[in-house]
Parts: sequence; structure tokens; C-alpha cells
Amino acid sequence: MLRVLVGEALGQRSPVRAASPTLYLDVQLPAHSSWALPAMAREMAIYSPEQALQVNGQDVAAQEMVVLVPGETSAIAAGAQGARFVVIGGAPLAQAVRMWWNYVSVDPQRIAAAARRWNEGGFDAIAGETQRVAGPAVPF
Repeated sequence: MLRVLVGEALGQRSPVRAASPTLYLDVQLPAHSSWALPAMAREMAIYSPEQALQVNGQDVAAQEMVVLVPGETSAIAAGAQGARFVVIGGAPLAQAVRMWWNYVSVDPQRIAAAARRWNEGGFDAIAGETQRVAGPAVPF
């Protein structure tokens, strides 16, 4: 079973509008089945939150994201429990993005400033949370 959540794939189109070309699929494979996932975006990855699967013959644990080889069809195989996973993809970003701890930015100085602000208590508390996690030291 294939549902197109965002974007267009295999003759199906989502009604959801995206700000940039985006691919987001919900795929369910029956037990011991396989699927040849064609390249549908310049960058693609798959993620299965609950079941292990195989990608191009390699075992992939649940909750592990796999970035697929650009431009190539990928062989996805489900085990005895079947597999439900998402396929995400789109065009590459125009500039490199850095991710560190809970921060994402194209500018490392903005990440460092946000980390300092967090460690100094500069963000509002999250409703219902009673403990605060201290941020690690900024490595750059």
C-alpha cells in the first residue's frame, strides 16, 4: 500500500501544498515482500519507526534513517512482520545546513548563540515539563 502524503509519486498526487518540491510517502509492505523504489527526487531517504527492513540487501533496524543513493532504484524488503515506512525526499538545499543538538542553521554562530541562550535560561519553559535538560558544550 502506498499513500502520497506530500508531493507526487507513481501516478498519485497529494492535495497538500508544499513550499518547495517535496516527496513524503507512507508505504506498507506485506510480510516477506519487496518493492523496487524508483528515484523520484534528487535526494531521498527512508525511515521505519517500528519494523526492521532491508535496503539494497543491507539490514536496517527500526528507527534508523537510510539516505538512498541519488538517481538509483532501491530494493526494499520486508521481514516476517512486514514493514511500514516513510519515504522522504526533495531537492537539495541551496546552502549547507548545520545541525547540532536541538539547533539547525546555515550559520554556526546562530547555533552557538541559541545554545548560550538555552544554557542561560533564555527560552520559555515547555508547558507540563518539570525538568530542564542542560545543553552540552558547543563544539565550535
